Amino acid sequence: MNTSLKRIQELNQDLYIREARPSDAFGLTNLMNSYYSRKNNEKYFTWRFFACPLPSTLYVVTTKENLIIGAYGVNIFMLTNGKRCGLTLDLIISDAYRQRGLFLLLEEKVNKFAKKHHCSYLLCLPNIAGMKAHTKIEGWQMIKTIPILTLNPNIM
Repeated sequence: MNTSLKRIQELNQDLYIREARPSDAFGLTNLMNSYYSRKNNEKYFTWRFFACPLPSTLYVVTTKENLIIGAYGVNIFMLTNGKRCGLTLDLIISDAYRQRGLFLLLEEKVNKFAKKHHCSYLLCLPNIAGMKAHTKIEGWQMIKTIPILTLNPNIM
């Protein structure tokens, strides 16, 4: 582990990062729904991560009281070229815990999971905040914006 990740771990020793469990769905739903207008329910997390036929995982960041304050997941797909691709998704960190390097710690976990499953690529289709976070990390780059998936708040 590099020195900066070790330092980030030290700064966040009051928090835990672990694989999510089905019983976390309520806390995950509450966290997501407090930030996004499109509301998810507990069935989404069960479908996406716990009942998924693909190799999948979701890492959560919790307080010592087990309050979920962040998450980041990945689903592994087989591409037509025979290589595996990890689709990263559901990156969220509570405002009160941002700017502490938690995304780097979550990214490390997702990368280890992807390597364990022989992924050749990681792909993300983030919102603006997620794009900014990803492109600050070595190895991530923005390839293209998909205009049809870009929200224009003036239309709403």
